[in-house]
Amino acid sequence: MSIQKSLYIGLSGLKTNGEALNVVGDNIANINTIGFKASRTIFQDILGQTLLGTFSNTSIGGGVQATSVERMFEQGALLGTGVATDLAVAGEGFFAVEGSSIGTEGIFYTRAGQFHVDHEGFLVNPSSLRLQGYTVKSDGTIGSSLGDINIDDVPFPPSASSAIDMVINLDAEVAIDSNPFDPLKPNDTSAFAAGVTLYDPQGKSYPADVYFQKTADNQWEYFVVVDGKNLEGGVEGDGTVVAQGALQFTLDGKLASDTQTVGPVFQPKGGAVQDIEFDFGKSIADGGLGDDSTTQYAAKSATSSIFNDGAQAGSFQNLNIDAEGRVIGHFSNGKERLIAQVTLARFKSNTGLRSQGYGLFVETSSSGTPTFGEPGAGGRGNIRSGSLEQSTVDLANEFTRMIVTQRGYQANGRSISTANEMLMEVMNLKR
Repeated sequence: MSIQKSLYIGLSGLKTNGEALNVVGDNIANINTIGFKASRTIFQDILGQTLLGTFSNTSIGGGVQATSVERMFEQGALLGTGVATDLAVAGEGFFAVEGSSIGTEGIFYTRAGQFHVDHEGFLVNPSSLRLQGYTVKSDGTIGSSLGDINIDDVPFPPSASSAIDMVINLDAEVAIDSNPFDPLKPNDTSAFAAGVTLYDPQGKSYPADVYFQKTADNQWEYFVVVDGKNLEGGVEGDGTVVAQGALQFTLDGKLASDTQTVGPVFQPKGGAVQDIEFDFGKSIADGGLGDDSTTQYAAKSATSSIFNDGAQAGSFQNLNIDAEGRVIGHFSNGKERLIAQVTLARFKSNTGLRSQGYGLFVETSSSGTPTFGEPGAGGRGNIRSGSLEQSTVDLANEFTRMIVTQRGYQANGRSISTANEMLMEVMNLKR
């Protein structure tokens, strides 16, 4: 092999190490880029020639080349931001975003979860690409159609009360009251009262009180009373019982049975009769254990919780996104509703993805076709709302690689200068 060949071998080393330094520099430049995945240069030798004869089957290299730059899709550290629309993937998967980037229209994939709500109500990234997810069907369940996630113009419609669940403790030390309950003098003929609100189909609210009277050992009755001014045919100031029932407790104070004996007869003025079921928890008679239900303990009577499926109309206030990617809207009427579900795309080969810039990747034949699904299923990671995935660049590692690359560049430069000196010796053979 000629000495001139050595010049080109050294040149290949300079070129390849220079390309490697570009990769190191790019990694370092993106040390604070959200969702950035560090890269590395893959070196391979070049076969120059095969010697025959005395050196049969002996190959002499022709230098080095950088065959590829490989992204290393390691998990980055998650940094909490407190912003609900900042999302991070803990595990496998990519967010899918759709729109136009660098003149290319389509779906792109990213680990950078800096999303916000734009003026049209879409969840978008800093490049205005729209986050993709499953939309909610009319029955409130998650569909299977992939589309833009939009939270604008999703008011909470009014709903009539049909079920009211109450969890209360009734004082076991209260004396038995043998007098019949009088809705005109409810406080004199009851031991405890809890306020609730009833809603009609238009979202109009009607105050009601639930009075409890102890009728025997471990037995109580309840009476739901509404002012007559709010009822069809009622008289203002006169309380009217619109529902009534009985509660039976075990000797250890748990709810044995819960029976609604009267009603419902709630008919708001100008409206129709509404079916409203009052429930006080899962009783033993209903197949429960009486836990997390209304109790009769020797403690002051008090209300633990009230659930009312009725509501006034509500406007959107804010949202949160859970680990499974479900986008839940919170409304001014205190209700919440499922709006959409963020999906994650998974590839057979992440390293086969092609970088598009701006933290985006596009699928290739090497990556395979993506499969979409909900976070936490099918090998996909979970969503971390209020967090962002940091760059995977390790500065100490990059500086070490920089030193190694610099030394490689210097050594190849020395190889070229040495070959040049040898050629000068040849030139000096004839003076």
